[in-house]
Amino acid sequence: MTTRTLHASVRYALAASAVAFSVATQAQPVDSASASTNAAAQQLATGQYVTPTALRSAVQQFLNPRLPAYPNFVAGEAVRSQLSPDGKTLAILCAGHNSLVKPDGTNDTAASTQFIFLYDVSNGRQQTPVLLQAIQQLNAHVGLVFAPDGNTIYAAGGRDDAVYVYKKNGNTWASSGKIALNHANRGLGLSGSPNASGLGISADGRTLVVANNYNDSISVIDTVSASVRYEHDLRPFFAGNEGTAAGVGGTFPFAVVVNGNTAYVSSDRDREVVAIDISAPTAGRLVKRIKLEGNALGMALDAARSRLYVAQDNADQVAVIDTTNNALIAKIDARAPNGTLPGDNESDDDDDQGNNPNRGNRMRHTGAATFSVTLAPDGKTLYFADSYKRAIWAYDYDTATGDVRSRHVYATFESLQGYPDGATVDSEGYVWSVEVYAGRLVRFDPNGVIDRLVGLPVFSTTSISFGGPNLDIAFVTSMARPFNGRYPREKEAGMVFAVHGIGVKGIAEPRFKG
Repeated sequence: MTTRTLHASVRYALAASAVAFSVATQAQPVDSASASTNAAAQQLATGQYVTPTALRSAVQQFLNPRLPAYPNFVAGEAVRSQLSPDGKTLAILCAGHNSLVKPDGTNDTAASTQFIFLYDVSNGRQQTPVLLQAIQQLNAHVGLVFAPDGNTIYAAGGRDDAVYVYKKNGNTWASSGKIALNHANRGLGLSGSPNASGLGISADGRTLVVANNYNDSISVIDTVSASVRYEHDLRPFFAGNEGTAAGVGGTFPFAVVVNGNTAYVSSDRDREVVAIDISAPTAGRLVKRIKLEGNALGMALDAARSRLYVAQDNADQVAVIDTTNNALIAKIDARAPNGTLPGDNESDDDDDQGNNPNRGNRMRHTGAATFSVTLAPDGKTLYFADSYKRAIWAYDYDTATGDVRSRHVYATFESLQGYPDGATVDSEGYVWSVEVYAGRLVRFDPNGVIDRLVGLPVFSTTSISFGGPNLDIAFVTSMARPFNGRYPREKEAGMVFAVHGIGVKGIAEPRFKG
């Protein structure tokens, strides 16, 4: 099959300093060298061509809050975006170093804040979003949620130790106060400050849960009274947990998902997900600590919503969790079978005489970067990307028992420039993989043969998911962190791109049972 490179339209991308938009156009096959003839494109030393304005009919909107005294100021560090429940409003939260200086050289404290940008994306404005409003907020972190009715926005205040609340009145949003988390300006450790982080909200909108990143706890909030019902410490010694004098767990909570009466909280340091029962009005109760061997990254639920697959970096495996009892039921080895690669049975641990009693007892080559996991449409094949081995592995999956077997190489990146990273499966059973450090999407047919390539305007693309009303938009993330000691040159690095016109649809992601 002929491999083609496609230039698809990017509708809008979220970045630390800009939002890029373009009108919808159809993806069209082009010659792989055509980018070099596009006057708008800029070539990097890597040979890649970047900038969203190189795309047909593209425009770029910078995150300019329209401050009268600083008409050219662009806010930095867009960390979170949320679409309202009715799909008409796009909210973007900044949490950067937005310091502004007056002409006399003094700091302009009133203007040096964080911002929430609100865009109208209704009635066809998804192609040309209109900035409605920019709200100033003193400090922020990564928490941003809409209430289920779409008339309230909650934003984490970071070191302000509060959740900010904004209400909609007609077409305008205004502050309606903040909910104090009451940590007396103290986090844990020496000179620690509190940090309100991830937010999760219940389906009825009455319960809001905040991860207290530097206090190792969550605060459970009654949104009707705008007050904290209680704080639940996530560490083992707390009476609502194990109640033991020693042990580890629950530290540096970051993200929260509320599912029915359970709040799932990620513990960054302790490599676990903490499940807390929040049904009682005055106290929480530990349901379970779901221990992981590595740092949880990409996840996927099977169609029955009974299995959760978690790709774990630094563990060379995929965790399989039974969501009915929150139990880890299987660990899939992501390393190549022993003997596949030269030097598998060697070790670097020789003594001074060159002797090594461990030689032949352990694998030398490990996966190291198991990043994403996804399932075939029929639920019978499990795929995951092994960046280190530049391969995508496939397993036969038994939907009845959850057993996995018959590991084999589904596709390799040996003929490509980059590495497999985030992945998903479309409705036709083809696997889409992000080619990180090459700035492309790669679509493989069910036999692992390359079907097409889709060029993107940044080098460090990371993950992909289908969305939109018809699941025909590919949303692609990118990163701005350094690679080999160098930061990406593209100013668009760190954006989330919406790719249109690829001609296929995705599959709706299963959700947790409520």
